[in-house]
Amino acid sequence: MTQLTTVEYDYIQSFIPLYETRGTRIVSDVYNRLFAANPEIKSYFVNLGLFTTSLPKFWTLLILDVLSKFPQWQNHALESRLFDELVIKHVSVGFPSEYYELIEPYAYGALASAHHTTVDEHIFHTVFTKLTSLLKEKEEQLCSTLPWKGFERFQVTGIVQECKSIKSVYFTPVKTKFKLPEVKPGQHILLKVNLEGEDLVRDYNLSANTLDNKWRISVRNYNGKVSSYIHGSLKVGDILDIAAPTGIDVYDDKFKAAARSEKLALFAGGLGIFPCVPLIETALKEKKHVTLFYSSHSYHHRPFFDWLKDLKRVYHWNFKIREYFTVKPTDFSTDSLSNGVGELDDHPIRNLDMEYLTSEWDCLIVGPPHYAAFIDQELRKLKVENITTWKLGSVIIDAAPDPNV
Repeated sequence: MTQLTTVEYDYIQSFIPLYETRGTRIVSDVYNRLFAANPEIKSYFVNLGLFTTSLPKFWTLLILDVLSKFPQWQNHALESRLFDELVIKHVSVGFPSEYYELIEPYAYGALASAHHTTVDEHIFHTVFTKLTSLLKEKEEQLCSTLPWKGFERFQVTGIVQECKSIKSVYFTPVKTKFKLPEVKPGQHILLKVNLEGEDLVRDYNLSANTLDNKWRISVRNYNGKVSSYIHGSLKVGDILDIAAPTGIDVYDDKFKAAARSEKLALFAGGLGIFPCVPLIETALKEKKHVTLFYSSHSYHHRPFFDWLKDLKRVYHWNFKIREYFTVKPTDFSTDSLSNGVGELDDHPIRNLDMEYLTSEWDCLIVGPPHYAAFIDQELRKLKVENITTWKLGSVIIDAAPDPNV
């Protein structure tokens, strides 16, 4: 592919201020133009999470990221988390590559309209083609590593009410000879269900290691379309369409190589406990000393109680637990401390709860952004250096069309 000249490169860079101030409007205009001219594909984009309320912001951040790293991706060496997230999303849902060419004229038109002047069509085409070529290349690379492409049919084998608001769903391949690979803690899957004639896709972290050729996800009921279906209608024997597990934030050889000690402090906030379950099991089997700082709404909304008790019984002093509740229930009393599986506090986590952590510890944070930011800030005050933060699921699907999902 033709390389851009210095003049053309400078021309592309000149659009950065425009995207910084009007990026979300430009991206929204691209989708408006695309859907107006091709109404038949709008439902495809919306239902598969390829167009959400937060996606214009995501695309704006991605565009600014790749523009700032243009020399990298001209040489097919782009290092961008947002770009990798997009690749994972497209591969998981089976995004048709011909849609890239379909989108180009609408992307050009939206940019030209926002720029209020003529945009060099040749340079735009060169950049757009190079970027989409890199996307296709990365998508093909990812496809080659997955146990299957697109969606496979799975049968529900069990449903467990973990606590007041959370259910776990166990499922196994319909193809009985298909053997599931081991889970990499932190991986997530896409689940596709057909509700009232519409295919809806949602993203869930795997919340258990592979066992007896089964996987597990855990779902909190937000009264959204899919979560309500799982909590109210899904039953054993039902069929689900599942895309192969993917993920950037995973407990793999690269993660382990960065570890500095056998001490792992794990901070799980809310739904952050889901990917932590297989991680804790794996780390303990590897003889690590794991301390779990677990924050939840209340002990009525804390899942995996029996599992935590069993793990504590098996690993004794190698596994310590500190629990924190955001809301103090009216029925909370000293006797309620017996509901804890370790040390239990009827208050949110505080900086003084981490004071004994030092640079000898590896720390992993999994939870909502505000929770992760607070923990990271306090750990850095303590001079803890090896801190990793995981995002939950896919950043692209964080805001689904139904905000309650």
